[in-house]
Amino acid sequence: MSVRSIYLHAQRLLEDIASNGKALLEEDQTARTRLLSAARALVAELETPRETIIRMCWAETNLFTSAMIARDVKLFAKLDEYNGGAKTVNRLAQMTGTEPALLSRLLKHMAAMNTIREEGPDLYSSTKLSKALTDPKMIDGIANYWHNILPSASKLPEYMAKSGHKNPQNAMAGPFQYANDTKLHCFAWISSQPEYLAEYNNHMAGYSQGRPSWMDPDFDPVDERLVQGARDDEDAVLLVDVGGGIGQDLKEFRRKHPKAPGDWSCKIERKF
Repeated sequence: MSVRSIYLHAQRLLEDIASNGKALLEEDQTARTRLLSAARALVAELETPRETIIRMCWAETNLFTSAMIARDVKLFAKLDEYNGGAKTVNRLAQMTGTEPALLSRLLKHMAAMNTIREEGPDLYSSTKLSKALTDPKMIDGIANYWHNILPSASKLPEYMAKSGHKNPQNAMAGPFQYANDTKLHCFAWISSQPEYLAEYNNHMAGYSQGRPSWMDPDFDPVDERLVQGARDDEDAVLLVDVGGGIGQDLKEFRRKHPKAPGDWSCKIERKF
């Protein structure tokens, strides 16, 4: 691709960014995602293949690893203490029980990736992302991937080579079982690991935060279709949430539709 064609495509993307930026200021609810898409496309257009490979192989993977270590030592929570004010590496090392030299390396990379903010030499403060990562529903998304998904992902090329690069057909003998040396279904295996199960449930509880829900009034007429005219006798069943985690959707439904009949204490059964 010629430099001129890259320039012309980048110019069109910049025009999209300007247009969507204006729409965002006018409170267009879809402008943010369009703006984000255009910004990502601009980065992809301007990056050289070498830069993209380095980002994929070094920057992003090491950010993931750094964030997992940060979770283990509760770094994000410590960084957010005292109203998120800037803290030195030495102070954070004392707060987290880590060696300053090691912590400095982690902090520098996370700052370069905009996860935290570098205020000055060896001085760091919180960002909106690091603040969000003090919430178990957010940070456990990283832990869930690390413990429950990464082993399968890292073994997937090896599994595919041995299986002749065929699409897996058996949920009881797939990449998950191969990587974890188990004959259990993935959900049965995760349920046998209390720590990993808690991480998975936290992640799923956080997965839908900030996203439109099927029970929102402007998404689906739930009151008219489900609530109005519903039976309220002792044996009536209004809603069964299959695969509902720890009941977060049922609690959301009760909050958004308080007139729905029934006993809304959550009963959770696990069957695999």
